[in-house]
Amino acid sequence: VDLNDGGILGIDFGISFGAGLQLSVPELMPFRLTRQIEGVLNPIGIEGLFKNTMIYSLKALKENKDLILDCCEIFVKEPLLDWMKAAKSSESSSRSSSLESSMGSHSETVEGLAWYPKHKIDTVSRKLSGNNPVYIMLKELEDTKHNRQRYKINLKEIIKGTYGGQRNSMGKYNLDVSDQVDCLIEMGHDPNILGRTWIGWAPHV
Repeated sequence: VDLNDGGILGIDFGISFGAGLQLSVPELMPFRLTRQIEGVLNPIGIEGLFKNTMIYSLKALKENKDLILDCCEIFVKEPLLDWMKAAKSSESSSRSSSLESSMGSHSETVEGLAWYPKHKIDTVSRKLSGNNPVYIMLKELEDTKHNRQRYKINLKEIIKGTYGGQRNSMGKYNLDVSDQVDCLIEMGHDPNILGRTWIGWAPHV
């Protein structure tokens, strides 16, 4: 939060592309929208400039979808090191062993794990195509270590939200920008999500 003009700027881009779901305590919120941030937005609140700015920004991104996806293709040939590490841990033990025995160079490693950055780019594409953020996150969860744990069912229910809630009642595909933003905002300040977040993230603030 800019203390001079009250502007809000997203930071911590190292947790972009769903990296927060890979953490030991997965981050299920799309961005920080705790009580402190909501307080800064008063008296207009979330429904004012904050939401409208999100809508205009997402519209601009969707209008330039092809350009953005073209730029993302570089991640297939030069993936982030964190992506390669996550891809290896997501491999089944049999597939991992066969890959490790055949990896003789960096290029071979990247090629063998290319499925992971392609999944990430596909996620970007689905976000820019109007898919419901809930089902995008559920799909991302499948590529994490949590998908192999018994508590994954609980995580999925938390992401979906309560029955009759806004994000739970919307369809999976072809949402307009305003509906996508409503889903993201609801997830961002959902007490059931914030209450299960790593304490170091300070969700209570």
